[in-house]
Amino acid sequence: MPGTGKTSKAITMMQENIEINYIYITPFLSEVDRVKKSVTNRKFYDPTNKNSKGTKLQGLKDLILKDKDIISTHALFSSVDEEIIDLLKVSNYVLILDEVMNVIETLNLKTHDFNALLDQGIISIDDKESRVVWNKEDYEGRFDDIKRLAKNNNLFYHTRNGGNGNTTLLVWTFPIQVFQSFKNTYILTYLFNGQLQKYYYDMYEVEYNYLSVRKVNDKFEFVDYIDYKTEDRSQIRDLINIYEGKLNNIGDEEFSLSASWLKNPKNKDKLTKLKNNTINYFNNILKSKAKYNMWTTLMSETLDNNSSAKIKTLLSGNAYSSGFVACNCRATNDYSHKVSCAYLLNRFLNPLDAGFFIDKGVDVNEDLWATSELLQWIWRSRIRNDEPINVYIPSERMRTLLVQYICNEI
Repeated sequence: MPGTGKTSKAITMMQENIEINYIYITPFLSEVDRVKKSVTNRKFYDPTNKNSKGTKLQGLKDLILKDKDIISTHALFSSVDEEIIDLLKVSNYVLILDEVMNVIETLNLKTHDFNALLDQGIISIDDKESRVVWNKEDYEGRFDDIKRLAKNNNLFYHTRNGGNGNTTLLVWTFPIQVFQSFKNTYILTYLFNGQLQKYYYDMYEVEYNYLSVRKVNDKFEFVDYIDYKTEDRSQIRDLINIYEGKLNNIGDEEFSLSASWLKNPKNKDKLTKLKNNTINYFNNILKSKAKYNMWTTLMSETLDNNSSAKIKTLLSGNAYSSGFVACNCRATNDYSHKVSCAYLLNRFLNPLDAGFFIDKGVDVNEDLWATSELLQWIWRSRIRNDEPINVYIPSERMRTLLVQYICNEI
């Protein structure tokens, strides 16, 4: 579970296996500093742009060439290129990935541009895998970005739910060769079965094993996997006080508080009600201080694409506005003092992402993914320190998933 020693075990492993070179990748710069300070018998280097080409990516290449222990963020790691893959293949690195990363991205290409590339033979589509194949080595022009992605053999033509008549949908996946280039890879996460990176590995037929972490003689150790369905969650049931009352009525329908519901201008009055409910929850029901409150919703999306009406702004209230924590926040202890939480969302997988994996023959568990996202967010609060919290989840679907989880029904 979150907060049960995965990072601590990784730090111990890096300290004990001094003969191995590690690359440690984490979502946040603050975690970079924490790991640097925690591993005391080796020096980790963070790639900088102080090199001949003035880029952090080149800095990463320079460090790999020198066999240095490296620590960086998901953002930089996501931009690796063929040269880095080649360097990793002849090195002896172990990768530690703190939390799953974004391994899939959808791209919209104007249909007439897509058809022009096809007609001129610049690209073709592999019939078996729907992979975009780049045929013109000497091409230079406005589609250089498509060329770069296609040359890595990880760009796909996607037909399910794709395009609107004027656009064609392409799907980029993170180069699987990166993971295949490491001696070993450890992913520090929970409920991997419900996450996109699991579906991505399944699509590429990558083998992986599950491990658990337990404290043994005052030290965290990897142990045989304890299936998440059989783990003891009795303590969690005692720590989470889930609000049950009329403030939940706004989320009774299956898709209430989903992204499309929140962005629908017809629901603007309901957003006002949701905001007032949340103020009521924090101020009157809990009487909690703002500094101990955390909440989330859509972060940058707007009401009906109106840039002056952000969902986050429309739902912000004086009792809690300063306690916003992004719904996809992971791998940080910065909010471990938060006592009371409001989760103003109903999470669903992007249908384009889900459809892509389903078309590749991969089983996708939408509810487990939503449960995983919810738990990761809740565990930013002080429950990670085994302290009780209060939770307001007006979406009946999300609230039911949490109840089923803590009762070992999911």
